[in-house]
Amino acid sequence: MTPQQILAVKEHIDIMDRASKKYCFNANDQQECFAHIMDGFQKDDFSDLRKYKKSKGKIKTFITTCCNNSATDFLRNRKGRTRYPQAISDLGEWAKKLYKLICWKQYSWEDAYEIFMIQKQFEGTFDTFILKIKPVTDIPCKYNKRTLYNDEVEKELHPIPENPLETLLNKLDTQRRLAVAKVIADINQTLPEEDQLLIKLVYGDDISVNKSAKLMGVSASTGHKRLKKILLKFKEALLEQGIGKT
Repeated sequence: MTPQQILAVKEHIDIMDRASKKYCFNANDQQECFAHIMDGFQKDDFSDLRKYKKSKGKIKTFITTCCNNSATDFLRNRKGRTRYPQAISDLGEWAKKLYKLICWKQYSWEDAYEIFMIQKQFEGTFDTFILKIKPVTDIPCKYNKRTLYNDEVEKELHPIPENPLETLLNKLDTQRRLAVAKVIADINQTLPEEDQLLIKLVYGDDISVNKSAKLMGVSASTGHKRLKKILLKFKEALLEQGIGKT
C-alpha cells in the first residue's frame, strides 16, 4: 500500500479523529488539529511513514503514537506550554495526573478511575475514588471553562440508570408492549449468564452498576461498558421489528 492508501484506511482516519477530539474541546480546534496531524504525515513526501513501513512494525501503533504527538504539538503551538493551576500542583502528582486526564484529555471519570487502578495509584471502589478526588474537581479547568465537578460526577455518585426499555414500554399500547416484551425475552435468553445477571441486579434489584460490577468481580468501568453493550443489543433487535423508531 502507498502512504496515501495507508492513511485513507478508515481505522487510521478514526485514530486521527479520536486524537483531535481527545486534545481539543471545540469543533474548530478539532478540525485544525486533524489537519495538523495530516500535515505531519505528509511532511517530506510521507518520509516518516515510508521509513516505518520498511521496518515492518505495527502500523496502527505507529499512527496512534504520531497522532498523539502531533496533537500535543498542535496544542503547544496554539496555547503555549500547558501549566497546572497552583492549587492542583499543591495537591501533588496524583492531582496533576487526574487534572491532565479529565481537563486536558477529556477522559471520563470511569476511565480515569480504571487508569489509576491499573497503575496502582488508587485502591478502592469507584464511589470512594469520586469522593477522594473532590478537591481536584472543585478547581476550574482553564481550557473548557468549567469546574471539573459537574452534573457528570453527581450522576455517577447515584449511578442507578433509568431503564430505557421500561421507558419505551410505558409509551406503547398493549399490543406493541407485548411485542416488545417478547423481543426482550428472546434476546435475554441469548445473553451470557454474566450479562443476564447484570441486567437482573441493576434493573431487577435496583443495585447500582458500580456495586453490581463489584459483586460480579469486575471493575465499575467494565460494568458500565458491558451494560451499554447489552442495551444496544436490545435496541437493535427492537429497531429491526420497527419498534422505537421516531
